[in-house]
Amino acid sequence: MAKFNGASTTNFGGNVVNNAFSPTIFSQRVLNFFRTASVVEGITNNDYYGELGSYGDTVKVILEPTITVSAYTRGATVTSTALPANEMTLEISQANRFQFQVDDIEVKLSHVNWEAMATSSATYTLKNEYDKEVLTYMTTVAKSGNYLGDAATANGVIDTFTTAALAGAAPVLAGFGGGVAVDPLNILSRLALVLDENEVPEEGRYVVVTPRFMELLARTDSKLLSTDYNQGEGGLKNGLAMSGKLRGFSIYKTNNCPKFSASVDFIIAGHMSAVATVSSIDKVEKIRSETTFADIIRGLHVYGRGVVRAEALAVAAVRYS
Repeated sequence: MAKFNGASTTNFGGNVVNNAFSPTIFSQRVLNFFRTASVVEGITNNDYYGELGSYGDTVKVILEPTITVSAYTRGATVTSTALPANEMTLEISQANRFQFQVDDIEVKLSHVNWEAMATSSATYTLKNEYDKEVLTYMTTVAKSGNYLGDAATANGVIDTFTTAALAGAAPVLAGFGGGVAVDPLNILSRLALVLDENEVPEEGRYVVVTPRFMELLARTDSKLLSTDYNQGEGGLKNGLAMSGKLRGFSIYKTNNCPKFSASVDFIIAGHMSAVATVSSIDKVEKIRSETTFADIIRGLHVYGRGVVRAEALAVAAVRYS
């Protein structure tokens, strides 16, 4: 929680400010709120948090090389293949900010800690914007052919399209009752098949779905009717919707799934290694307003994201019956 130490200090403008603010404590508060609320934090590789921290910082991520194997016969001449320069650059190139002011009268006459309330609101909004942007980015970097839609004549069979071809295809109709409707479990199965065919490890897989898709899984005609998603534990965080796995996926639920169109959502399946992210509260500062009797608190959140394994992402365009 934001704390005041009760001391009097002089700011850079030479003005005396009571109840001096501790920026280190405030910054840690913002960071804690943010890191425990983001779905993206739970599904991406964030091993590089300690290496990047300011806007414009970059780090080279070395990717596993692909080695060619050839047949060998006795006495044959063997040639060596140079290791390819296989790397990606992870850069902090995205930023969001917040700024609010707390009037002196609000501090003196109210029992409400307006700074704490505003900080909580700001960090929730930062989380939402971060999740929206990164999830949208993930739908654009999957391997060509890892996009699923339902062709108009497919009669419920999910087909694989490139990104461009998906734009001209009908989305999958998620629902029950046969016909063109596809059981949501079968959609998850097809996403799992795409990852299987790309030899993506089973451990560490996830799928990010909408509340509407999750509701389909919980309907009375769903095969998961008897499943207690949370097993009475009440401890699920970061949008994790089930304590166990379904079709090999950890299930994350969020309203921030990108949309294919106004009535069609993207469902994103993948592996923890597919996308790397780095995030930091770069600056949090408190200054005295020059135009009114108030303290201004502002912060800058910076982050970067990059695709490491495009084959470890699969995306389905889904509409609902």
